[in-house]
Amino acid sequence: MPILDLPLPATPEVLALGLRLSDGTCELAPGRRHAGGLEVSAPDSAVADWARTQGTLVALGAGAEAACAGGPTRTPLAVPDGGWAIGLSVAPVEVRVDGLDLSEVVPLGEDRAWWHVPAKSATVAFVFPEGDPPRLFVLEPDAALLPPAGWVVSVAEGEARATEALDTPLASALEPPGVAAVVELSGKVVIVGVSPGTTRGQLREGAAAPHPMLATVTPSTTATTPAVALTTKAGRTRRHALPGAGAFAAVAVVDPTLAAVTLDGARTLRVEGRRPGTTTAVLQLDDGGLEVVVLLVAP
Repeated sequence: MPILDLPLPATPEVLALGLRLSDGTCELAPGRRHAGGLEVSAPDSAVADWARTQGTLVALGAGAEAACAGGPTRTPLAVPDGGWAIGLSVAPVEVRVDGLDLSEVVPLGEDRAWWHVPAKSATVAFVFPEGDPPRLFVLEPDAALLPPAGWVVSVAEGEARATEALDTPLASALEPPGVAAVVELSGKVVIVGVSPGTTRGQLREGAAAPHPMLATVTPSTTATTPAVALTTKAGRTRRHALPGAGAFAAVAVVDPTLAAVTLDGARTLRVEGRRPGTTTAVLQLDDGGLEVVVLLVAP
């Protein structure tokens, strides 16, 4: 938790972060006594950074002053299973969270106009440039809240299904992770079955607003899932010649931070290991069919 270097009242009462202006003092956010000053949550530290441009930060007794008017507000948000997408008119320069991992709040697209927030109890603060006050959302999961109708798909474990994308690039976030994955391949939305189960989330196609999606992965009907696993080492590149009919036309990797794959002949792949882990690649054949392979990257 961030610590603000502020003088603390001598009384042992519950404290708050305050803002002293020319016409008085008001309360901004809750705080806790700490040996180094006033402890606040990560989202409230964004409030403090903005407030420094407006007046002087002070530590107060909680409830001693009225709440500050016209500053950052906390918007309660009921979140259905699978999370929710928050749209912002200005792209934030930073995100600060309390109650979940920062990696769980992800931008849905490179323009950073839409963000996926998970179905967890948490507070998320979006920090904006040029002195604009941060926006805070208080997330509360609500399993009884049904998301609007979206895209529903079923795919077998170790297989992939494709449909035409409305636009590209694609961005997605699914909860829980590790059940299904979404990749873009030759202008198509490809859903990959990773492990049996059900996952919900958001899919954004191009610059349009995200829409909900539900993916069900059924157990594999084959003895091995998938039939092919390719291994390489981190920092190394290895060629793999695969058996089968039909030449490869395109390839996409679910997690390109783990491995990169390029085509090297009709049925040969060059796999570059980037960091240890396991991911999946989807191969499109020249006849439009799809093949799935697992990529194992050793240390």
